[in-house]
Formats: sequence, structure tokens, C-alpha cells
Amino acid sequence: MPAPDVVQETEASLSSLSLVKHEEKKTPYFSSPNDMVIFLVGPSRKKFTVHKEFACKHSPVLRAAFDGPSVEGRTGTYTLEDTSEDAFPMFAQFLYSDKITLHYHNIDPKDDMALDEGVQHSTKCSNQGYYLVDLWILADRFLVTKLQNQVIDHMKRIYQACGVMLPSVIHKIYDNTQEDRCTSVVTTEQLAGKCLIVLAGVILGRMILDLAELSFMPGKDTGLLLQLFVALDNSKAVIGALNPKMAGQQSALAPLASAPSTGQERESSALAQLSETDAANSNRARTKHGENKTPYLSQPDDMVTFLVGATKQRFLVHKEFACKHSRVLRAAFNSKFIEGETGVYTLEDTTTEAFRLFSQYFYTEKFIMKCHNENKGDDDEDITSDHQSTCGHDDQILVELWVLAERLMVTSLQNKVIEHIARVKEECGTMTRRVFPIIYANTAPSSPLRRLVVHEATWEKHRDWHLDVAIHLPKEMLVDIIIEFRNAVPNSDGERDDHAFCASDYYVPGEE
Repeated sequence: MPAPDVVQETEASLSSLSLVKHEEKKTPYFSSPNDMVIFLVGPSRKKFTVHKEFACKHSPVLRAAFDGPSVEGRTGTYTLEDTSEDAFPMFAQFLYSDKITLHYHNIDPKDDMALDEGVQHSTKCSNQGYYLVDLWILADRFLVTKLQNQVIDHMKRIYQACGVMLPSVIHKIYDNTQEDRCTSVVTTEQLAGKCLIVLAGVILGRMILDLAELSFMPGKDTGLLLQLFVALDNSKAVIGALNPKMAGQQSALAPLASAPSTGQERESSALAQLSETDAANSNRARTKHGENKTPYLSQPDDMVTFLVGATKQRFLVHKEFACKHSRVLRAAFNSKFIEGETGVYTLEDTTTEAFRLFSQYFYTEKFIMKCHNENKGDDDEDITSDHQSTCGHDDQILVELWVLAERLMVTSLQNKVIEHIARVKEECGTMTRRVFPIIYANTAPSSPLRRLVVHEATWEKHRDWHLDVAIHLPKEMLVDIIIEFRNAVPNSDGERDDHAFCASDYYVPGEE
């Protein structure tokens, strides 16, 4: 692929233009697949490898560091000794997928792991509290406000469900944030503008039993107490938003029924459980998340290499993301075959443009074309003078991407391609005839992509079009068009059954 006799575009120049334009887009375009940066995290300096484009897209701090003359820019390495090794995988996961997943209380319940037998749910939630605080502080350091707000939303879900936050977590928050450092929490509740300390104070209010517990406040207890009582007195709406059952109740500050009688006992009991199960829970979390739709980035330095096209251009991808989406790649990289032994997969019969979009889909579950994207903000606004030519070039890339996704059994990506073709069709018409030989050279007779172009050629082209291009069509396609015409003629009155186009008619069944 591409098939012989197909007119080839000036791919190199168009690709270069595309990469420059997409540098300004919100969604990273995977323009530099081998440009990696390294984070050394925690006291042990655990190594995390991340694509520079994704790291710099979300954080102005990282962009300045890696693109500047500092040691990070010269070495491509950023050291974070004061960051938790449990928090950074979530940070890296957000860089790629714009979301985080924890053990429980995720936005998508399918990302939740099943409760392990014998493990206290409240203990796991307390554990998550530590990770989330570390993650919020890390996002604050790198000015990734969208991630900070996701953390706040997740903390709110945990509190609504479990009402759990240990005083030691409050200590950590108060020691690592400023009183006036507020996030802009994006929720429909009345939580906007409340900083993490105030949120912690409100949650802590749920745990107070008597004045003796106040001895477990952080060293700066005066400031926190003031914030706590101001929040409790003046922000009843916040309390109601966090837990509607508490709103207006006199017993709002009563302890949880199953909690020990004092704050010290609760703290020591929970911490004891955490110390015994934390390592095992962390490992189980990684195992469980291997079965979820969202990769957990549990092996941040485990990379695989793809050698793409006739020039064998090198693409580096995290193995976890590659294997998550493709059963073919999962089998190859976890086998005794050459791909499993070397971590290298060769794809000489596809194009670098198609694989760039394929790699982008690994991480973001979407791909970006020059125009007609689902998010119009991703479109290249300068593509106006030669829009038809641009769409024709994109048609070819879309077909190559669909064929690659079929080969590697990524049905969800195949269906995304069909949806994009439908958007192009609605605004600019049917696909260019240059893609017909590619489709028929690389798909089976029953292929949805074949059926799509046959539908277009049969019902949506003017009569002269058939006469002009018939000689250029693959013979199999001519036969398919004749069959399409024949099947549309009922035996009764010969009236054509012309069905409207519907993208879902051409989806591949069995989407993961």
C-alpha cells in the first residue's frame, strides 16, 4: 500500500506544513515521535519516559524548562525528588489522555477496580487521598490547572461516597499550599474558587468529635482553624454540595458511625492499615488497571519501537498504550516472536502520516486532521484557498489509517475514521476517486470501507461521473456498483430503494 497507479501527493511538504500548524493546537499532533524527555521521580529517582510534545503542551513550566538553556533543556531530564512515585504516573497519564484514573470513584465506573477481598474500602480511599494531594501539588507546581480541577472533582466524589480524609492528609495539604492559592474548580456545584485548603477544612469538619481532636491540627493551626470555621460558618452551600445529607443537620460534625472514638485512634488505625497494604494495593491497582480502558502508565519506561514505511521511520510508543488498544500488538509484544524479543515492530506497507495519527490515537483516543475535526478548534484555519485538495489528501490518509487499524484490530479507531469521513462528506462531498484503488487493494470483499465507497459511487455521483471515471475504477468496484444497483430494484415496480447515508452502517462490530 498504496496501490500502483495511484497519484501520489507531495507528502513531505504537506506533512511539514501540517506539523507546523498543529503545534498551535490544543491536541498534541505526535509530530516528534522520537523526541522524549525523562523525569527522575522520588528519592529513588525512578525513571519516567514521556514524549516531549505532550509534556510541554500542558505545562508552561515544562515547556520553558525543556525548550530553554537550563539543565533540563540541555539534558532533556527533569528531577522531581520531592514527588511521590505513586502520583507521577497519574500526572503522566493526564499528559497523554487528559484524565486520571484511581482505584475508585472515577467519572467512568468502568475505570474502577473491583474491591479486593479483605481490603477495607475506606483504607483504599484514604490512600487515594494521599496520591491526590501529591498530584494536586505537582500540578500546582507545573501550572496545570485543568488537572488540579480534576483532582478537586475526584476528592469531592470520594467525600460524597465515603467521607474519608485523614488528618495527616490535612497536614500535607497545609504544609505544601498557600492560603491564597486557589484553584478555579469547574463544577456545577457552588465550589468554584475554593482552594484545596478550604476544601480540606470543610472535610475535616465532618471528622471533628471534640476539642481534643484539635491537637492533631498542623503546626500552623491558627490559620487552618480560622479557615475551617469561616468555611463551616459562611460556606454552608459548599458543605451541602459536598454532601447533601449534611446540609442543615445539627449532627453535621458527628463522626462516622464506624470510626474509632478519637481522632488519634482513627489516624493510627488507618495508617496501620495503609502501611501493611499500601505496596500490595499499589501492585494490584496496576494489575487491575491493565484490564481497564484507560492505561495506568504502570510501566513508564517500557517503550516499544515501530519502524514505519519504506524509510523505516522510527516511532517510540509506551508499550502499555500500544497493547491496550490492539490485540495484535498485545500478542506480538508479549510473545516469543521477534517483536516480543526485540520490542520492535516493522510496518513497511503503511505511511508515516497514517501511523502518526495511529500513535496519536493510542494516547488521546482521537486523531487530528487538517480540517473537519470533531472539535473545530483543532482545524487548521489557514486551509482555505486549496481546501478541496487538502480534503483529497486527507481522504487518502484516512483510508490508510482505516486499513492500518483493521490490520492491527483496533475497531474503535476504524469507526472514528468512518465518523470523520461522514463529517467531510457532509461539508465537502464524497471521497476522491484516488482512494478507490487503495481501498480495493487492501480490503476484503465484505469490507465496510468498500461498501461505503460503493454507496457513494452508486447513489451520490451524477450520471456523467460514472462515464468519466468508470475506466479508472478497480474492476471489483465496478461489479460491486452493478450489484448495488441490482439489489436496489424491487421486483414489484422497479423503483430504486435509495437509502440515506448513515455512518453507523459502516462501523466494524465488536468495538473494544
